[in-house]
Amino acid sequence: MKRPGLKRVTRVLTAFVAGATLAGCGAGSGAGQPAATPAADIHPLHPDLLSGTVLGLRIAAEDVGGVLDEARRSFVDAAGLYGFRDEEGELQATLQVTRFNDEAEPELPAFRHGLVTKLGGSIPKVVRIGDDEVFVARRTAQLRAAWFHERWFFVLSANDRFEFPLALLRETLEIRP
Repeated sequence: MKRPGLKRVTRVLTAFVAGATLAGCGAGSGAGQPAATPAADIHPLHPDLLSGTVLGLRIAAEDVGGVLDEARRSFVDAAGLYGFRDEEGELQATLQVTRFNDEAEPELPAFRHGLVTKLGGSIPKVVRIGDDEVFVARRTAQLRAAWFHERWFFVLSANDRFEFPLALLRETLEIRP
């Protein structure tokens, strides 16, 4: 089965996992700095973490094994990429779900800033949706939204051809692994 747009999306996940390194999150590599997860210990999340349908889109895990093999030492200990496909199998959106290791400090503004600036496209704007602080950036033909929840980091990328990106964002904000 053809997977439109998946190659570009997996590059985004690779860039994020690589970007969630010690240097990328504002920490150095000297003594006393938080410990990173070695690349070999970064694992894919369970494929059934997200499944079913939302807004008429079928949710399914995408294969990230090869992408994670390319990772460097990182604050990430697990990551998954979930595709949202329409009835024709066309990729309309993806949700990257990333779990930080115990040493990460996602509650710190500098840590968050170091990650959300890697979204690409425009400078992310911060919006509040309910209790969530969401960082929203636009790329060519794509909307990206990122948010944190405890040890988790989520990045929703929605195709501009999809009619309801904000409704999809509201639905995905409810996900709690």
